[in-house]
Amino acid sequence: MKIRTINPTNINKLRNAFYDELLNAGIRFDTIGLVEEEEQLVLFFENKEKDTANVIKFEQKGCIGYEPDFIAHEVLKPIIADMKKRETLN
Repeated sequence: MKIRTINPTNINKLRNAFYDELLNAGIRFDTIGLVEEEEQLVLFFENKEKDTANVIKFEQKGCIGYEPDFIAHEVLKPIIADMKKRETLN
């Protein structure tokens, strides 16, 4: 179902989509969260074993009209390869 508004239910759907996208990409993490910050959404996830944390900010309005899975894929696509490379180096 496409995102029509940014509300707690849709933020949770988006968080779940990011969770799945990271798992499918083979990125290890222990915790994940997605919160509103003014006009942006802030995704954060950490790998306690490697003592790393990632924070990604993106515009809320860019989510309107799209499926949560599509949003997660598009937000993470530019950084997945770099994250995989860093995981193999550490």
